[in-house]
Amino acid sequence: MTFLAPTLALAGVLAMAVPIVIHLLFRRRRKPVEWAAMRQLLEAIRRTSRRLRLEQWLLLAVRCAMLLLLGLALAQPLLRAAGVLGGGVPRAVFLVLDDSVASSARGSDGVTALARAVEQATSVVRSLEVSDAVGVIATARPARGLVVPPSTDHSSIIRLLESLTPQQTPADLPAALGELRTAIDRLGPSHRVAAYLLSDFRAGTAALDTPLPAVLSTLRQDDVRLLASPPATEPVGNVQVVAIDPLRSLLLPGQADGSGQVTVRLARGGDRLDPAVSRVRLEGSDIQPVAPRVVEWEAGQVSGSVVFTVVPVRKDRASVGLVARVDEDGQPGDDARFGVVESRTEVRVALLDRRTFGVEAAVDRLTAGQWMSRALRPYEGSPMEVTTIDPNALDDRDLRGVDAVLLPRPDLLADVGWAALRRFVDRGGVLVVSPPSELNVHLWIDRFLGALDLPWTIGIEPVASEQGERLAEQQPTSELLRLVAGELPQLVRPIEVFRWLPIDRRGTQASTLLVLANGTPLAIAGAPKSNETAGASGLVVFLATAPDLAWTNLPAKPFMVPFMQELVRQGVSLSVAAQQTLAGDRPVLPTAVAEVQLLEVAEASPVGVDASHRPAQPLQRAGLYELFDP
Repeated sequence: MTFLAPTLALAGVLAMAVPIVIHLLFRRRRKPVEWAAMRQLLEAIRRTSRRLRLEQWLLLAVRCAMLLLLGLALAQPLLRAAGVLGGGVPRAVFLVLDDSVASSARGSDGVTALARAVEQATSVVRSLEVSDAVGVIATARPARGLVVPPSTDHSSIIRLLESLTPQQTPADLPAALGELRTAIDRLGPSHRVAAYLLSDFRAGTAALDTPLPAVLSTLRQDDVRLLASPPATEPVGNVQVVAIDPLRSLLLPGQADGSGQVTVRLARGGDRLDPAVSRVRLEGSDIQPVAPRVVEWEAGQVSGSVVFTVVPVRKDRASVGLVARVDEDGQPGDDARFGVVESRTEVRVALLDRRTFGVEAAVDRLTAGQWMSRALRPYEGSPMEVTTIDPNALDDRDLRGVDAVLLPRPDLLADVGWAALRRFVDRGGVLVVSPPSELNVHLWIDRFLGALDLPWTIGIEPVASEQGERLAEQQPTSELLRLVAGELPQLVRPIEVFRWLPIDRRGTQASTLLVLANGTPLAIAGAPKSNETAGASGLVVFLATAPDLAWTNLPAKPFMVPFMQELVRQGVSLSVAAQQTLAGDRPVLPTAVAEVQLLEVAEASPVGVDASHRPAQPLQRAGLYELFDP
């Protein structure tokens, strides 16, 4: 028999020796003394000796059994509470351990939550009989059965438990309970099962706004008993790096536009939020050294931030990896955050328009393409490099190394050109399309929406307003125009629109950038519908009015320059922004990716990509990953 409280059973066994010792002491022989009636007494004793001997042995057995049963009685309630008394029925014990990032929390004794859970688990294993099977399930995402089906090799299981370390992934308790239910079902009804859930149950162990799945609710309580360790009550002081927010994901060195500004955001938790100071470091590949910053916490303050300026070292195109860290605290698993920005010396823009030769026309006779080009290069030394390409002859070679494409003449584009633009967007490029001012019926709309797989509904005949329709002063919030949002009411006030292609808001799935005063969308942005599941990050912007003075006075107003600059600059920033995901996930990757590898870890092996464009296995470690094509 196995005892979860073996000291009580041992005490009963030791107490059983007491009546035996007393019995032996009373059996000590004494020297006989002859006296007159001795003969008659000896004859009487001889006749009754057998009966007396039997009574003595029975009395000794009763005394021993009483003490032994008392020890067993004290141990028996613990056995039944654990659900492992079976009277010869096979027993299985499952240990569900929380090894998520929250398990790295250290108590006042310096011991991690996982180390305490492992100590409890090994104590349970050592108390079991050699025939009892033990299974181990870990909750860190993705939840996994480390020993499933359960094994009777207790020494190997103890070595496995002692080798566990806190992971960098959050807990997935629902999936762990699902693993437990599957393992129990495979054992069948012939086993009695006890399952121990060992965790501190700190924030992040389970989603509090979502109930746990009732995967164990249909199990018979007589056969399966689930026990959980009590939640930790000792608070852990913690400062967490929650975000790295670059002003732009595209850095243009030498430009006084704040594009190198990076904000690191922190959050603080714990029982006592006293005044304190946290040091923040920002490190990265191919950037000039950055001095640490400090956050001076006031009493009760739970969030803070610091701002760094990043200056890339390399002058060519490069991806810059960033790591923000705080000094190690009671929860070291969240003391670092990773991010990536792109560095360019210039932004390459292709203008798909008819070439013009000779002296430039007067302002009132500039074409839409010329207005766009002027807005992107308003002065010498602008980081925008604009190259004009004939739309009739467009192919993939023309778009190599191009960051953004402006298309003011979509009516001149051939099928080969539309296919090239689709591949360009799939690679992460930015495409800005506007209607040609020369047409009255825009039959190219169907080819545009079909080639780029856009879930939009746009009319082919323009709507006209002789008096001109003004833009609404209160414009939608959009990521593309985020950096000029504060000035938008003043910038859009003098703009009038005389003609525009109608956009059906109900039949269009896109982000609205600008609206007219009557609520009609004037500029929208979105991505090909199929790219939502293919991991592509390209962007398509549609301007419903031509940037031509016959359609709108926008080209001649101050808003034209920041509008076009932000469409391209912020559009490229969003499309080149590194994909972020939680450790333990299998994110959807761009279609051209064949392998993923963790940087700055020499022993890291490449991870292949499956047919669904996801890593073949979860990305378990936090850090910067590099993507490789075939």
